[in-house]
Amino acid sequence: MIFTRKYPYIKWFLNRKKIDIDVKTAIKKISKEQSKINKEQSKINEEQIKLLKEIRNECSARKEKEKIKDRQITQLTKNFLDIKRKLINSNIINGRVKNLIVTTYPEHASKNVGDAMITEAYIKLIYKYNNNFKYEKVFREEELENIEMGTIENILLPGFSVVPNTYDENYKLFSDGEKINSYNFQPFGCSYQDIRHDEHAFKGDNYDQKSIQFFKNIAEKNGPIPCRDQLITSMLESVGIPAYYCGDLVLFDPEVINIPFKPNYSIKKVAFTVQHNRKYINQSLDLLEKVHAYFGKDIELTVTFHSNENEVTDTVKKKATELGIPCKLLAGDSINLSFYDEFDFHIGYRLHGHISFLRRRKPSILIMEDTRAFGFGNTKGTDVGCFYGSKDGEPDKSVPQDVINYIEEHNKNGFIVFREVFNWIDTTYIRTVEPYFKALAKRV
Repeated sequence: MIFTRKYPYIKWFLNRKKIDIDVKTAIKKISKEQSKINKEQSKINEEQIKLLKEIRNECSARKEKEKIKDRQITQLTKNFLDIKRKLINSNIINGRVKNLIVTTYPEHASKNVGDAMITEAYIKLIYKYNNNFKYEKVFREEELENIEMGTIENILLPGFSVVPNTYDENYKLFSDGEKINSYNFQPFGCSYQDIRHDEHAFKGDNYDQKSIQFFKNIAEKNGPIPCRDQLITSMLESVGIPAYYCGDLVLFDPEVINIPFKPNYSIKKVAFTVQHNRKYINQSLDLLEKVHAYFGKDIELTVTFHSNENEVTDTVKKKATELGIPCKLLAGDSINLSFYDEFDFHIGYRLHGHISFLRRRKPSILIMEDTRAFGFGNTKGTDVGCFYGSKDGEPDKSVPQDVINYIEEHNKNGFIVFREVFNWIDTTYIRTVEPYFKALAKRV
């Protein structure tokens, strides 16, 4: 101690030496630890690379399996269509069939039951006035060059789409459009679709001259084009295409026309139809919850799907299961809609779910989510019970409660407000639909 006090620099030197030794020891220890960490990190990296490679291989294998599956489905669909085409051609030749129905029903795809019902309603109306009616039926994407057209005189198009470029984007028909003029080309209950879901969709500003001329030629040879809502009619007329309003085909069941509406004061079974568009998912889930809460256990509530199940239906199905509500798939043949025979009331987004109830003289509420529903709900006579699904382009959060308020108001008097809809259906049938099908029945 005396020595270091006498020579303090020696104390400093010894302390510095000790610090250097401690630092070197620490560095050595850290280096050793770092080396260990590096080895572990290297091992982890190798495992990650291996795992990533396995995932990529698995994804690649799955994609390849999906491609194989898609090819198989495509081939099976092609085989199915080839067999069906041969059968149709055989029936036309052997039965000397003169009527070909071009349907909007995608039997080999979504199986939208609404499209199936449009065609079946059309056929039933013809049978009403001609029970000897014989026909063959093809999907709108069929190229008619593949069909034996030798005895065909009438091409019948229920629910024909009058969107721009419908020929030959939606309807293949003939590669030579002039061939259409060789037939009695009869569209009825014509529809319209657009990405806009408001009045702007019906401005007619997206029609090109080629499309306008195509529809004008049809009208010139076969008469004004019958449309399923007034907005379509006015739009076609605004671009110089002769048209008139006839209503949606599914509204008209000749067995029900002129049967008085009986107000229902005791709702027991309610159907809830699911929307097309995913953007309405939160609104529809809220509506389903509110409908379930309003009616409670006093009624039987069922969620129905009109097309093959998808991401939207899966989401609604999950909520329905949580609430203890059963779901029913109705996609496919129109006979599936007979499921509604025992139901009293409909609430939902499917236009032909709504119309199926009106066809049965039953009240229904429609949430308008697309152009088709917008046109229907903005036509005088069919506007009762229709609600705009959106406001300023976005789903309207107030709709679910507005619907409940509407139900509460009209449930008290048995939904007597719908009597004006059914009176309108009867009047339109007598004035427009019946004369048309009586005349058509004589030609087919």
